[in-house]
Amino acid sequence: MQIRSKKIGLMICALILLALVIGCGRDLTSAEGWGGGVVAEDKLYFGAPDGKIVAVDISDGEIEWIFAPEDTQALKAIYSAPAYASEVSWQGDNVDLVYVAGYSQKGKDKGQFQGTIYALFADPKSKDGQVAWMHTVEGEIVSSPTIVDDLVLIGTAAGHVYAMRYGDVPDGESRVLWKYPKSGAVGKIWGSPTVYNDIVYFGSMDHHVYALSIDNGSELWRFETDGAIVARPLLFDGKVYVGSLDRNLYALDAKDGQ
Repeated sequence: MQIRSKKIGLMICALILLALVIGCGRDLTSAEGWGGGVVAEDKLYFGAPDGKIVAVDISDGEIEWIFAPEDTQALKAIYSAPAYASEVSWQGDNVDLVYVAGYSQKGKDKGQFQGTIYALFADPKSKDGQVAWMHTVEGEIVSSPTIVDDLVLIGTAAGHVYAMRYGDVPDGESRVLWKYPKSGAVGKIWGSPTVYNDIVYFGSMDHHVYALSIDNGSELWRFETDGAIVARPLLFDGKVYVGSLDRNLYALDAKDGQ
């Protein structure tokens, strides 16, 4: 009970700290965005509304580092919360990485956007706040990255889900293991994917819940509601729980979508 209370207290303190940093740091709030934060190893990591990525010591509120992409890759906004992974294999070492996704203008066309996911070093003793790798995809990224095994899963507003290697990539191989769908697109994906028993679940603005094989991204089933699905599905006890903008809450069988 004491451990649980301590964890709850830590989460509340982190949320308060996030609000204070955003509220007081005028130089971090000059643009749009609503990204949340993640606490790991006594640090709070979050994407600021102007496209910067910030690490804060939760014990005293001191900013550990700020990452700002170069002008040519500047992020317009960060709407997603970061993800954190420990002991990631990287160039012969095991490192901790923070994954943050956002989007920027594509070329000179103000109406075209590209999404970018960054993997940043989290260890303050080495290359804290520096880029381990980055990858650009079509369309804005609003959803938060999902880390499972050695994969990063991300959905885009262009209607795709990507499965990427989260650490080292062998020479000559692609960081992207698979993309769904392989051709065409589904509706905009704002919610993060959820993984349960090697199946990837996500909702789309096209009113559907989708289930994919985590091995190759092949579609296993889809279920249609009467409204857009914005949030990530919840998996529990063999069921997929998802809310739709048709004002209904659905409980689906995780294996077949019934």
